[in-house]
Amino acid sequence: MGIIISAIRIIKPAYDFCLQMIPKVNTYSLQRSMEEFVIDCFEALKPLSHSFKEIAYTDSGDILCIGEWIRVRGRYQKYGSNINKPSTFFYYIRKYGGYIKPDVRKPIRDTFSQLVDLAVKLKPYDTVLVKLQIPETEVFEYYYPYAEKGDGKVVEIRSMKINAIGIKTNSPSYLFLFKCGEEDDPIERDITHEVNASIFEDIVSYMVDLFKKAYKEVSEIREYNEKIMKQMEEVVAPFKIASNL
Repeated sequence: MGIIISAIRIIKPAYDFCLQMIPKVNTYSLQRSMEEFVIDCFEALKPLSHSFKEIAYTDSGDILCIGEWIRVRGRYQKYGSNINKPSTFFYYIRKYGGYIKPDVRKPIRDTFSQLVDLAVKLKPYDTVLVKLQIPETEVFEYYYPYAEKGDGKVVEIRSMKINAIGIKTNSPSYLFLFKCGEEDDPIERDITHEVNASIFEDIVSYMVDLFKKAYKEVSEIREYNEKIMKQMEEVVAPFKIASNL
């Protein structure tokens, strides 16, 4: 077995752990998933109203309306457009859902009201920079410099000394490397890109600690939201069952 493969086998368990943690701490994906869940719950209550109704002015000056679904009408529009994008719906239902409650059709009014109250309780997944201080460590990476036609290429090795690593939870596949004395200008390396493996060789155990730290921070919000989402699922379940009969 070659030297390179031997080294990869040594770091593989820790590296695999980090790769498997990426979707678990990805707040962008968690937020999108939650938004899709919320709009799906409310869609089970369609139609919201059998008649077109104007509800309230939005902060942008448009008019929030309902008919079969929630709509936003501009000044020069007759009926406006349905709010079908999950992220947009998530924003509107949390901000203006209370204004809509009295105007939905009576058979769904209580359920709609409960869903709005629960949706308001959900906590958005904000992007967080999770940072971990580590002992000063020299890391190495190789690269192939650009060569003019006819010139030979050689593999070059460069190093840097770092004293901290980090990830942003909206794109946790990118590892931030904070160079000593240059903490405000970190470099990024994609841990899913195999060409970068060499730079992680001496810090992979710290990467495991970093992802554990990120998981702890994100999981507190995720567990809180999952409890509320379960309640929303239970509230709307009879309507979903009825629609499938």
